[in-house]
Amino acid sequence: MASISFRHSGGLHVDKVRLQPVKEGSLSHAEAFSRFFMERGQATKAEPLRQRIYEASKQTLGAEHEDTLEHMLELALTYWKLGRYEEGRMLEAEVVEARKRLLGDRHADTLTSMSKFASTYLDLGQLEDARALQFQVLDARKQMLGNRHPDTLTSMSNITLTYWDLGQLEDARALQVQVLDARKQVLGDRHPDTLTSMHNLACTHCNQGQYDQAQALLAQAFSGRKHVLGISHRDTLVSMSKLADTYLQLGLWSEADKL
Repeated sequence: MASISFRHSGGLHVDKVRLQPVKEGSLSHAEAFSRFFMERGQATKAEPLRQRIYEASKQTLGAEHEDTLEHMLELALTYWKLGRYEEGRMLEAEVVEARKRLLGDRHADTLTSMSKFASTYLDLGQLEDARALQFQVLDARKQMLGNRHPDTLTSMSNITLTYWDLGQLEDARALQVQVLDARKQVLGDRHPDTLTSMHNLACTHCNQGQYDQAQALLAQAFSGRKHVLGISHRDTLVSMSKLADTYLQLGLWSEADKL
C-alpha cells in the first residue's frame, strides 16, 4: 500500500509542477518532469511544460543561447509526437539558422541540426528538400572530416533512404555498396553499423529481384547480429525474418523452415 500511495502522491506532485510557471531556479526540475512525461508517452502533458521551459530559457539566457536552442528542439520533438508537424518544422528551421549564424555552416552542431532537419523533411514527404539538405551536410562532412569518417558515412547512409523513398533504387544500391565497403574497413565486419549497412543493401537487392545477392548478405547480417546483439534483439529478428522471406523467394523451403 505504501508504494501505491507514493505513486499517487508522486503523480500529484508532477501535476502541481506542470501547472506552475517555470522559474529560473526550477528549470532543471521542470525538465526532469517533462522527460518523465515523454518517456511515458504523455506528450500532451509534456508540451505545456516544455513550452514554459523554452520561454523561461529565452528570457533568462537569450533566444540564441545553446541551452535555449536545445529546449527549442525538445519542444519541436514534442510537437512531432502530438502530430503538430508544421510547428515542429518551423522550430527546427529556427535552430538550424541560429546555429549557422552563431557557429558557422560547417560546425559539427550545425551539421547535426541540418541532418535532423533533413529527416523531418523526409518524414513530411518533402523528398527533394530532404535530399538537397542531405547533400549539403554530406559535402561539408567530407571536407571537414574526410570521406570515411563515421559521420560522413552516416550522411551517405541517410541519402540512400531518401533515394529509396524516391524510387531511385539503383542510386540507393550504388551508394549502399560504398557505405558498406567503407564501414567494413573503418569499423570492422561485425560493428552494428556495418551490419545495418549489410541488411539495408540486401533489402535493396530484394526490391530489385536480386535474391541470390540478398540471401548472401542477409545470412551475414543475421549471423553477425546474432553474435553481437543476441538472438532476441529486434535487429537480429528483423534480419532473420527477411532472410526467411528471401529463402522462400528462392524456393529454399527447408532453409526457411530452419529459421
